[in-house]
Amino acid sequence: MLTDDTIGEEIATVERLRGLRDQVTTEMGGPEAMGAIRAAGRRTAREHIAELVDTGSFGEIGTFATFTDKVTAEHPGNYGGGIIGGHATLDGRPVTVAVEDDSVVQPAARSTGKAARLYQMARQRRNPYIEIAQGDTVPDLGPRPGKTGTDSARTFGAEPAFPALLERGRAIPVVTAVLGNASGASSFTAGLCDFLVRLDGTRLSLTPSVTASGPARQGSADNRADNRADGEADAVVASPDEAYAAIRRFLSYLPSYAGGPLPVTGGDEEPGYDDQIARLVPARRSRAYDMKAVIRRLCDPDSFLELKAAWPAAARGTWASSTRSGA
Repeated sequence: MLTDDTIGEEIATVERLRGLRDQVTTEMGGPEAMGAIRAAGRRTAREHIAELVDTGSFGEIGTFATFTDKVTAEHPGNYGGGIIGGHATLDGRPVTVAVEDDSVVQPAARSTGKAARLYQMARQRRNPYIEIAQGDTVPDLGPRPGKTGTDSARTFGAEPAFPALLERGRAIPVVTAVLGNASGASSFTAGLCDFLVRLDGTRLSLTPSVTASGPARQGSADNRADNRADGEADAVVASPDEAYAAIRRFLSYLPSYAGGPLPVTGGDEEPGYDDQIARLVPARRSRAYDMKAVIRRLCDPDSFLELKAAWPAAARGTWASSTRSGA
């Protein structure tokens, strides 16, 4: 039975959480961490989201995620659990986004399982799932409050997203953008995604990079990666803005979910005979020719999106997505 005292406590809790919401969304991992990110010329997790998705469309999930039994505890630790995510629209299409908050550096505070939960929600909603990796901390996957078999179920579990990706059956498109040095669970997610875009010079590995003087800083001489030659990334970009554009373009070729309506370009004309293709392909099949030129001739103008374009020539084939009028 509710009493005046109980109602008063609930009202006080709501008011406290409203104040915390403003604090969490502005201070994130704390003024010192935010200052270091900006001093390095990088963007915060929330800035990545703001630049990627449609303006005003982001609805956050799990703002107060924490390992502590109650979010109203006196010292619950870093809120958000090292992942900022939720639902939004991208060019008008519903998507689900999860971004590593690299202002939170403690391993225990970065393994709340939010990415796994957000992926599950994306699959239920039939939304493409976009994850931005930029954290260089290996998650601690040991028992945490909120996991099955523990005393509290009020918090997120500690599982990362990649086990769910193993069983997804290509139900929804999954995109990973590596915009900072990333390790641990991010490496598995990147390896299981449908499209991997990396910021040039970033590193993706199972363990954080450590030098004699301590952890290697992003972009340092000891921590550069030859992303253009490793064959891992589908696209290597020079800036976060180029990464956002690559994500938009890749998703524009796909339905939002398996079996969903396909994106269709304008034009109802049936493709006709093109004598220029015969000029591009030699009669003698043993002779080399420019296959990219043939693909561009077959596709709508400027619609050819080459994947793994920087893969070493000795090891690569031609992988591509493109559109054809009416298809």
